[in-house]
Amino acid sequence: MIELKIEKMYDDVIMPEYMQLGDAGFDIHCYLHDESGEPVKSIKIWPNSSAKIHTGIKTSFPHGYSLELVPRGSMGIKKNLMLMNTIGIVDSQFDQEILLFVYNYGNEPVEILHQERLVQGMIKKCEEVKIVQVDKIDKTSRGDGFGSSGRV
Repeated sequence: MIELKIEKMYDDVIMPEYMQLGDAGFDIHCYLHDESGEPVKSIKIWPNSSAKIHTGIKTSFPHGYSLELVPRGSMGIKKNLMLMNTIGIVDSQFDQEILLFVYNYGNEPVEILHQERLVQGMIKKCEEVKIVQVDKIDKTSRGDGFGSSGRV
């Protein structure tokens, strides 16, 4: 088991947490604030618009791992929201606040509440690879790769 260190940038930041025994990811809460750092109760993301959402946390974990940020199921299903980059990858040497860039693809404004859980984090092992240029890649039986293994 590796250690994920969390720095809370504000006293009332809620620490990431596993909500159920056996969960693959731990929930990360947003931290909504104004320019001076004072919390705000909520923000709205308008249709076809995006917002930068703070988490109020910085992380530290060992080299050879990454932190993946993925949307909670309710973010897309109930709120019509998605992470703008669909999945966030945080490298082990990144030492700044974790930010979420969220896009509203729905037809209605969506309210985000202070300390709401929008994403979950998962620590993943990252294998380093040696990148090798070759003249040609060996042919496989997959054909063009799009539906080549059949429909059913």
